[in-house]
Amino acid sequence: QRRYQRGQTLLNKAYEMSDLCDADVFLCIRFRDTGRMKIFYTDETSIWSSCILHLESYYPIPDWKTPNDFHLESSPKDNDASS
Repeated sequence: QRRYQRGQTLLNKAYEMSDLCDADVFLCIRFRDTGRMKIFYTDETSIWSSCILHLESYYPIPDWKTPNDFHLESSPKDNDASS
């Protein structure tokens, strides 16, 4: 639970950095005990593309996030707040 929460916090911070600072961000978190990965990237066509191609064949399959995922996650909350 705590590990999941900390991972989500890092992903949120990476998203905020890309959004607020107009920065290209690539964050990869790999849990040593399970090999599971959480990955956030802002631009797959930039310098990160070779990393992304390499990680696409990784097992267990990484949990990929992009800025679009954060826009989708925040939409229902925004709608609830306006109700």
